[in-house]
Amino acid sequence: MTEILKVENLSSGYKDENIINNINFSANKGDLVGIIGPNGSGKTTLLRTVTGLLKPSRGNIFVQKDNLSSLTSKEIAKRIAVVTQNIEPVLINVSEYVLMGRMPYYDKFQFFEKNQDKYIAGEYMKMTDVMPYKNKMMSEISGGERQRAQVARALVQQPVLLLLDEPTSHLDITHQVKILDLIKRLNRELQLTVVLVIHDLNMAAEYCSKLLMLKKGEVFQTGPPEQVLTYKNIEEVYETVVIVEKNPLTQKPYVLPVTENATKGGAVR
Repeated sequence: MTEILKVENLSSGYKDENIINNINFSANKGDLVGIIGPNGSGKTTLLRTVTGLLKPSRGNIFVQKDNLSSLTSKEIAKRIAVVTQNIEPVLINVSEYVLMGRMPYYDKFQFFEKNQDKYIAGEYMKMTDVMPYKNKMMSEISGGERQRAQVARALVQQPVLLLLDEPTSHLDITHQVKILDLIKRLNRELQLTVVLVIHDLNMAAEYCSKLLMLKKGEVFQTGPPEQVLTYKNIEEVYETVVIVEKNPLTQKPYVLPVTENATKGGAVR
């Protein structure tokens, strides 16, 4: 397997305080890795450090075996693309927004996109079903459509690694499924390595090939969803009672929260 990302003994945080400590994990070509854990466990800090936005206090990040610290911002942008939670409805149309992803490839004194840039943007807009509203202003389209446009812009960078920070957090279930279906399809068809922070454990189980479970800034468990999403792991990390069953269609783990009334009634296990 071709290793795309390797995180080695990584510690990072803000000012003089580490939020994550001694993180180790890797992602191979075609992996779809979900970072899970309760609020405050360090998920977004880890992602921000992998993108280069935060400087680690200790450890190393390797992308295609090159240390991230040795790469220029332009080189990083050609290898890593990021999709964030929120997208401000900027006053440009969707095509212009997507084309911004080609900026790492601009020559030194290039101010406008070339025909090749337009062609690449068009291909990824088709792939992400953005074409129907390409001429609309970003401020005129829905949250789900803006998220698709952001994914298209990320793909236009032609990265080897796509990082997503809770890409479905503000979407209804219809758009959550559509976005995650799109990410899974791109992961499969392009053999694109994907790492995403995700809160919904059931969605994580269905879409991810590997999970990284964090607890208080450290790796608690890593592996396939069947290995990570056990009721013992979830109860220890999230400090809440759950039942873990199998989805009857996919056989993936399915997490059922248990209410206080149910536990008082003695109905659990």
